[in-house]
Amino acid sequence: MVSIVMPVYDRADLFEITLQSILLQKGVKYEIIVVDDNSSDKEIEKVAKKYNVKYFRNETNLGAQQSRNIGVSEACYEYIAFLDSDDIWNSKDKLLRQYELLLGNQDISIVFTSLIYIDIKGIVTNIENKVNKKTVYLNKDILIKDYIGTYSSVMVRKKDFISAGMCNIELPARQDWDLWVRLTLLGDACKLSDCFTKYRIHENQISSGYEKKINGFSMFLLNHKELYWKYNLKMNFYMHLFKLILLSIITKTTTEKYNILMQFSKTEIYIINTLVKIIILLM
Repeated sequence: MVSIVMPVYDRADLFEITLQSILLQKGVKYEIIVVDDNSSDKEIEKVAKKYNVKYFRNETNLGAQQSRNIGVSEACYEYIAFLDSDDIWNSKDKLLRQYELLLGNQDISIVFTSLIYIDIKGIVTNIENKVNKKTVYLNKDILIKDYIGTYSSVMVRKKDFISAGMCNIELPARQDWDLWVRLTLLGDACKLSDCFTKYRIHENQISSGYEKKINGFSMFLLNHKELYWKYNLKMNFYMHLFKLILLSIITKTTTEKYNILMQFSKTEIYIINTLVKIIILLM
């Protein structure tokens, strides 16, 4: 009923812990599809065979997005759950709850869960506050903010994933947010308030790759600019642009896509640039 798609690259120790968390799932039939993105860690294949998963290995390093697309193309079942190889599901009912919700609601395209944040050693660093949280998110909500976040908490229909265009392999960053926007054109996103997913934070997620982040964010805004205008979310578009310009100035980083984005609405960009420079002077 559910195909679990896991891209993996090295870190066989964490990968095995992740697989063990899947095996606790009850009440729903599932298959595990592992796409090894040409790992240098030879233990990856050994661990995969130990747990009798469907194992595929990329001949070259294609990246997590393409690996997810490959995994979905190999999926036998109608429903797809994603799980990164260093995250953990911490409830035996996670798959069942999501499956039942999608099965009974054709107007929903994504079901995701609240998160527990852990560090590289598995120690809890933060838990999402479940009080007064919105449960249904529309396309315009997702344009305002990425309320969904990690792939690891998400379940979708295979046909919706394909109809939405699958993971965009051209984006160097913001790939998940880009996919959520496209999927919520097909139906709403629904959040389970239960913290069914442990999301592992790495130091390099925060401190590195500014060029990729700026390029990815620029491409995201370019790709979805028409939707911001359609839903009268121009102010939100400019708020995102403000953050992007601030990051670019602080890190002294620009990209080709960033420069293309700066050609839009020159008056507004001039105002935003001025505000950014004032804020920097006051810091």
